Amino acid sequence: MLQYMWEGRLRMLHKISSELAGKLLKRTETAKYSQDVYIYGIELFISTLAELIFILCMSLVFASFWEGAVFLVWFFTLRIFSGGYHAGTYRNCFLVTAGAFLSIELMTGILVRVNYGSIIYCILVFAGAYIMIHAPLLHKNHPLNQEKMIKNGKIASVITLLQIAAADRLYVYTHRLFYIASLTTCFAAVLMLIANIENAKEGVSRQWDSL
Repeated sequence: MLQYMWEGRLRMLHKISSELAGKLLKRTETAKYSQDVYIYGIELFISTLAELIFILCMSLVFASFWEGAVFLVWFFTLRIFSGGYHAGTYRNCFLVTAGAFLSIELMTGILVRVNYGSIIYCILVFAGAYIMIHAPLLHKNHPLNQEKMIKNGKIASVITLLQIAAADRLYVYTHRLFYIASLTTCFAAVLMLIANIENAKEGVSRQWDSL
């Protein structure tokens, strides 16, 4: 039943995206990409928007709106430039992101009771170092050219340093937001690690000349 519902929603998503892409191309005199590219972009935008709305709704249910907001800002601003693992379907992408937020919320509830701030901060620094060394991490479904890789790597490093500094400040004012921010950055690093392992198994090179 759930599988049937997901398939129905995916068909609806594709239909809506196709109609929007068609209307967009009609208003564009010279299309830079094919219609399939526009359809994919619209599907990605809608699915990402659904993730944002779901997480914000869940954060309201848990009476933790700012925690949901911090998760979204921390994760998506870094994720765009750091790269890493990408789920094979929109459904799996939704489940991974939503599951990560719920898991981080649960872990935060535990950590504020035991006060492992120093340990989490050390883990955050190691995760940040990993991100800065490896970003952007290629995925076979999201290739980048040399210029884009250099640019994304620099931006990812700056964002990571800002997140570490901001997390340090958050610990002074609110431990919960500190844990949310730190664990979210670590989550982005884990996604990069998974992609790194997958690339190693498949023999995918990170070098620009392999693109």
